[in-house]
Amino acid sequence: MSKEKTRTILIFSCVVMIIVFIGLYNMHSEYLSWDYSNHSTAILGTALHIFEFLFIRIAPVCFIVLIIRILFTFKK
Repeated sequence: MSKEKTRTILIFSCVVMIIVFIGLYNMHSEYLSWDYSNHSTAILGTALHIFEFLFIRIAPVCFIVLIIRILFTFKK
């Protein structure tokens, strides 16, 4: 794979992470106020909570690694 294509994919991945962060921030954990007596709502709320919990903890490390990889693609 060429360096430019790799760099484009890495930059696109960073942009997607930022968009997901903005989306989670704008959501303000609305699922916490849902009525969990309905099973479908409980499953969806739990899934959203797990996704948010893991994403907020793993994404910053991945973002830093992606930035470093982007910088390495500029090296000759």
